[in-house]
Amino acid sequence: MFEEILKDFTSSSHGQGALAALAQNGFSPEQAQNLINGALPAAAASFTQQTAGSAHPHIGLFNLFGGHAAKDFFAGLVAGVVRGDGISGSLKDGAVGVLVGHLTEYFADSAGMDGATAGAVAAAVAPFIAGFVHQEIAARL
Repeated sequence: MFEEILKDFTSSSHGQGALAALAQNGFSPEQAQNLINGALPAAAASFTQQTAGSAHPHIGLFNLFGGHAAKDFFAGLVAGVVRGDGISGSLKDGAVGVLVGHLTEYFADSAGMDGATAGAVAAAVAPFIAGFVHQEIAARL
């Protein structure tokens, strides 16, 4: 399901935002595109893992079981509360935190980045990917 949703990510405004965020972090357009193309299957796998067994994927994205998901979720949740995003916004921040954790692992393992760089790249692109998926799921409901 998420692979299908993410197939149009790079041509969307969210995808263009992610590419611009990577460019602001010093990546060339080609490097940014390669990073995004590699991250999308990892993001789809992360969302699939988070929603496994859920009849309602938009709710299942808040599933906290497995790996570092709970820590990443609560880090995002707390950051959202501190920023004043409210409960709904903070829950979205928590879901993005889970994705950041999974993408950081992907970039560190598959792209051979050190942890700090992998985390920075993941933090730059995850909000765009999560926002796009949220928008697409909401449109399908």
